[in-house]
Amino acid sequence: MKGIVLLIGFLLSLTGNMSAQDIKSNDTTDDNSRIAIKLYNESLKQCEDGHYNEALSMVNKAISFNPELTQAVYNRGYIFLKLNRPDRAINDFNAVIAKDKKAKAYVGRGTAYFMKKDYTKANDDFSSAIALDQTYAEAYYRRANTLIEQGDEQGALKDFDKSISLRKDFAPAYNDRGLLKLNQGDFTGALSDFISSTTLDPSLVYAFNNLGKVHEVMDDKESALDDYTAAIKVNPKFSDALNNRGRLKFETGDFEGAVKDYTRAIGINASFKYAYNNRGNAKYMLGDFQGAIEDFSAAISIDPEYGTAYLNRGNTKEMRRDEAGACRDWSKAASLGVASAENYVTNQCDK
Repeated sequence: MKGIVLLIGFLLSLTGNMSAQDIKSNDTTDDNSRIAIKLYNESLKQCEDGHYNEALSMVNKAISFNPELTQAVYNRGYIFLKLNRPDRAINDFNAVIAKDKKAKAYVGRGTAYFMKKDYTKANDDFSSAIALDQTYAEAYYRRANTLIEQGDEQGALKDFDKSISLRKDFAPAYNDRGLLKLNQGDFTGALSDFISSTTLDPSLVYAFNNLGKVHEVMDDKESALDDYTAAIKVNPKFSDALNNRGRLKFETGDFEGAVKDYTRAIGINASFKYAYNNRGNAKYMLGDFQGAIEDFSAAISIDPEYGTAYLNRGNTKEMRRDEAGACRDWSKAASLGVASAENYVTNQCDK
């Protein structure tokens, strides 16, 4: 979704129904296979608890005892997705597909290709999964996100619709369809989808964050503030929501409250250049010009091409009567395409 700064569920969720299922041994199972099954089942429990490195260790041992345990190879591919190791995941899903062409394995491999930004191969795999199982909601959902990256928004909308028709409770699909509608200017439709997403799964912090953004677009700042607060309540370390709530507090004149939220966001994500820049603006409004300059400088150290931070630092230096320093920053901002900085350079520096 080109240019959208909101959060999609596609890679944040990697929904649990991609993982394999518990399996049982029986009286005819040999000792190595029994051990492999036990280790495999233990790896599933570690996955459920979010302990993916421990799960990987166990599933590796399971495969060493029984290399033919296809479920374990599949689940190792899933674990590699969670660990952001798409190449290793592709290897495992290839092995699974070579033995048994199951829709889930194609979805797993397609997800790995998506992570590698190989959208053509991702689309092919999701389409293969759908050809094998036309009721597979997640395959439509993941192909929809791939189609967005390929510029086919109408095709993506159809896939989101199909996914949701197959799974009425598919909260990430509602969220991502809401993003598509927002991008298309359908604010009412986006609002409805974000509400559905947060209602179906109150743990989806990114959906609350997106709901706040659409409320802002619709000029309902009070609801937006509630949405960001709800996201932070679910996950107190959600830096994006803290930054957004801080920005909204800034817009309503609560500069001290904004500084607190930005500071929390920075404490969670020390490379969050926008939070540094925004906190600098709030400190500027509170008359803390030195603190503001330090924050703008921090944002610039993270991204030396961050034109807005140069503009803001220049404005702050002007307040401290550092005209030469202000002009240097304005000139840099202008060279980076900040139009308003060009006016400062022309009117206050070229004399």
